[in-house]
Amino acid sequence: MWPVLWPAVQVAQATTVNAKAAVETAQANAENAQGKYREIKVALADARRILDRNKEMVRKSLIAQNDLDTAQATYDGAVAQLKASEAQLEAAAGQLKSASAQRRLAEAQEMAAAAQVDQAKAALQAADLDLEHTTIRAPVNGIVVSRSVDVGQTVAAEFAGPCPLSHRPGSHADAGRYERQRSGYWSCTGGAKRSPSLWMPIKISPSPAR
Repeated sequence: MWPVLWPAVQVAQATTVNAKAAVETAQANAENAQGKYREIKVALADARRILDRNKEMVRKSLIAQNDLDTAQATYDGAVAQLKASEAQLEAAAGQLKSASAQRRLAEAQEMAAAAQVDQAKAALQAADLDLEHTTIRAPVNGIVVSRSVDVGQTVAAEFAGPCPLSHRPGSHADAGRYERQRSGYWSCTGGAKRSPSLWMPIKISPSPAR
């Protein structure tokens, strides 16, 4: 199941990479906008100083009116540029905020996709373990002499009847290797990971006479 989820994880990872790149671009744009805004403020201050000086010089008839008009136009242009720069700076800040939010969302989606893969892996492992528990194994080699259930039947863990398979040991030595778990009970599953809920009575036929 979990391999099916890998494309979603890969898409989420790619989205995160793109979102991070968008944040870097927005950050660069915001820094450029901030730099231009500072430059225009400096230019505006210079234009204001020149305008004030020319006004005083025109009042003293030291320069022509045209010089004052030029200074006034330069100042007005700097004011307009500053307003435009403020708008660009605000837009760049908004883009950076939006890109940062998109990056956080992409990172969260990537984490969620990875978590789904982990959950699918855990579910697969649990299913494999359940499948392994559907196989009944005798603890020693021998011959099956009777069967109480058929393939396809469901046997609950609380099954109180005889073990589905009755076992005849191949030799007295094999029979001696049986592990007694409870009084009158034998293991039907064998192995180191046997569940106590699966111990059930088992019919054991005697070894053939030699």
